[in-house]
Amino acid sequence: MENNQKISTGKNQFKQKNVFLIVGVIAIVALALYFMTLTKEKSLTTAKNNVQNTIQKTNIISDSMSTKKVLTNDMDYEPHERDEPYTESYIIEPVKSGTVTFKFGDKIYVDNHRSNSQEVVFYLNDPQKDVSDLRWYTINASTVIPNYQFDEYRKNFSLPSFASLDMKTKKLLLSENYSEGINYTITQNTDRAKRTICYGDFDADGKNDLAIILDNNEKQCSRLLIICTNVVTNEKYLAFSENYSDEIKIHALKKRTRIMMNRESLTSTPVDGIMMYGEDVKLAIIYNKQLQQFKTYYQE
Repeated sequence: MENNQKISTGKNQFKQKNVFLIVGVIAIVALALYFMTLTKEKSLTTAKNNVQNTIQKTNIISDSMSTKKVLTNDMDYEPHERDEPYTESYIIEPVKSGTVTFKFGDKIYVDNHRSNSQEVVFYLNDPQKDVSDLRWYTINASTVIPNYQFDEYRKNFSLPSFASLDMKTKKLLLSENYSEGINYTITQNTDRAKRTICYGDFDADGKNDLAIILDNNEKQCSRLLIICTNVVTNEKYLAFSENYSDEIKIHALKKRTRIMMNRESLTSTPVDGIMMYGEDVKLAIIYNKQLQQFKTYYQE
């Protein structure tokens, strides 16, 4: 009887050991699975983050490439919203597209997806609102600015005497309107405008140059600018400037015009020049090729 109890007790102890062993194995397997799951989730999270970062970098590169395609020019032309298909813009110098002539102030709608830094494609009406006329035109990008820049150009260059100026000249004029603490502006008087601008080959390099007067109406004084062109780059540059304590009028002097040039007798001008008139003064501006500078000659 005692032997049977011992055997039964031994079996029970063996079963208990087996149960503990099985529970231990299950616990170990569960922990292993738990850590494997954490590792896998961490790997998936890392992979997901890597994918998102890759997508983000790709989008940035794509956006950058798209930005390069957005219409730009010497006047830093850039639409307000790059993702907009069309930008309301204005033409700021007379230009032709095929047989059609456009003038200063004409409103257009630039196709941002088909335009580039050299040439713009545009419509005369907004294709998103009016599909009655979808004819498109192409012109040089340097003749176009977005609407938010147009007010400054309309203010300064709306008169016929200035509307035909090229873009580079207009940009230079807007940057050269301040000197010695005095602010100068392009006249807005139609009659005066005709006497504040003239053309000629003032530096005798074969290129047509521009002379223009800017005014300060408060002080009743003027500033003369002579703008020439680099024969190699075709870029405009300021060749001469001078301030005068009077409101000046100008007109061009053709080569060989007879004027006073530091002599008692009249002398033929060797190059084109500029004649200037004030209330009590009359001056001639002539380029001296030997000295390579503009000289002023008082006229009696």
